Amino acid sequence: MPRLVSKKLQASDARHFVGDTMFDRCARATCAAGVNMPKKELLENWTLASMIHDRAAPPARVVDVASGHGLLGWFLLALCAASRRPNVFAVDRRMPDSAAALRDSFGEAFPALPARHRYVVADAADVDARGGDTLVLALHACGGLSDLVIDAAVGGGASLCLVPCCHSLKTAKMAPERLAAARRAVDGGAGLDEALDGQRVAYLEERGMVVDATKLPEDITPKNTVLFAAPGVAAPRSRTTAVPIFGAAPRALPRPPSAWRSLT
Repeated sequence: MPRLVSKKLQASDARHFVGDTMFDRCARATCAAGVNMPKKELLENWTLASMIHDRAAPPARVVDVASGHGLLGWFLLALCAASRRPNVFAVDRRMPDSAAALRDSFGEAFPALPARHRYVVADAADVDARGGDTLVLALHACGGLSDLVIDAAVGGGASLCLVPCCHSLKTAKMAPERLAAARRAVDGGAGLDEALDGQRVAYLEERGMVVDATKLPEDITPKNTVLFAAPGVAAPRSRTTAVPIFGAAPRALPRPPSAWRSLT
């Protein structure tokens, strides 16, 4: 395979995905959209969609906050059996042109999917996840956006899948005592990501969520902590005690083309 120079996904890259696996079919649809997407986003979205799909039966509704292109929702729909497909709502402040292009491309490749996918222009703070059997998710939610996503899930009694990003004590939108606890942890030698995400886990458990903290593969993304949470009865925990983030190996995933491995 000739070595690729560009880090952007082009329509011509469809030639690297010639198989009949669901990953190949979705990758071809993504390439065909011609949206000049960073190649790493294909792998990040597919890996997270696969993790979500492998954990449990699909919910009735998925709310993908700060969804950008909306790609994660398309992958989730493609992975679900026809009888168990959720309604996916991609939410962002602005709908980029790429979202419409992906809708057309996935509609051509998977004609049954567009009826289950809607793009909603709205702010993350306005997300209402009430209604039962809902998954609120966000891939690489920057700074305080992670906390807004958590609030949407907790407030709506929904399940959560969150990959935090751009950790910052300045932008985090959590209670002052939690920020203070995170700051003390950092001063004591903890990493900033671990300190903030530990407080997020402690808050979720305090609100009665059962939490599973796992990891995406580091060769796909360095910001790879994944917080899964669902309503339930969590063990009591003191208000500002952080929970250590632990890793777990995901199932085997399709390898990217060899020419991409240095680009992810």
